[in-house]
Amino acid sequence: TPMLDVNFSKGGFLLGNYRDMPNLPESMARYFDKPIPTYYNAPLATLIVAPPGAGKSAAVAIPNLLSLPTSCVVLDIKGELCDLTAGYRQQTFKNEVYIFNPLGKDNNLKFNPFDKRIVSKLDFNAKRRLVDEIANTIFVKGKNEDEHWITQGKNLFTFYALYDLCTKNESSFFDIANAPIQDFVKRIPTTSPY
Repeated sequence: TPMLDVNFSKGGFLLGNYRDMPNLPESMARYFDKPIPTYYNAPLATLIVAPPGAGKSAAVAIPNLLSLPTSCVVLDIKGELCDLTAGYRQQTFKNEVYIFNPLGKDNNLKFNPFDKRIVSKLDFNAKRRLVDEIANTIFVKGKNEDEHWITQGKNLFTFYALYDLCTKNESSFFDIANAPIQDFVKRIPTTSPY
């Protein structure tokens, strides 16, 4: 059972402190007279659910980020965990810290789903599925929005993204956003009657 990986001394992922252990035999009770750290040494994933202000960051996230030298993937919407622990992790554990915050100035991790290394291996149908998945993520109808404009924006995005993927085997959101203002006349062969 997973409880076999819970321990009081080996270290690992800090779950919290045991404070009160009722119904313990006298011989064991002396070990539990004060709070003792409780660890889980084989976490595959950890989910902590509690209301705001319950101490998730202060009692669990920060102590673990300051003690676990292993790689960590942290969902940190406010950025406070990064502010408090990133420098320590870089200096002490020699970790590389990557921040994915597309709208922030501290973003140092970029991902382009239309990168040549990804797209060049795909056939047309796979390229179309990739473009459709990205378009479905970006173009979502919200409350009080006219579905016509969402659909037409999605169609335009799909056309330009697929055009780039089929002609250049790569694209970017910048290229797609600027595609409507490009001069495509330059791409027409001079021998063409059109």
